[in-house]
Amino acid sequence: MNKSTAWKWFSKYVRLRDALKTTGTSDLLRCVTCGKVVKVSEAHAGHGIGGRTNGILFDEEIVNGQCIECNYFKKGNYERYVPILVKKHGSMWYNLKMLQAKTPTKIDLKEEAKKWRLKYKELEKEAKERGR
Repeated sequence: MNKSTAWKWFSKYVRLRDALKTTGTSDLLRCVTCGKVVKVSEAHAGHGIGGRTNGILFDEEIVNGQCIECNYFKKGNYERYVPILVKKHGSMWYNLKMLQAKTPTKIDLKEEAKKWRLKYKELEKEAKERGR
């Protein structure tokens, strides 16, 4: 199992979660940083802390649906993203996440892929049952 497989399922989960949360549908989501509504298939799962180290790579608290412009072209749009996370969780939480991002961590990619695939499938089933 490689990182791209685990990331694929994690990203699918985050984007579906945020679509359901922000638009009530399974195919559109509102970008966490700029508010633009985009197709889930064209959105990214963007980290609120740069670097994507193993300590935060699969941390669903700091990863949210973002449009390609904010995540890729504006390199995360952290000037808007960080205040959103701090407002939601507090500065102490954010500082702990920053430390976590710098802490060397080993991850079991097979387990991560399995976990996020299962969470995605459960969320997908829930959305279908609700007709979204």
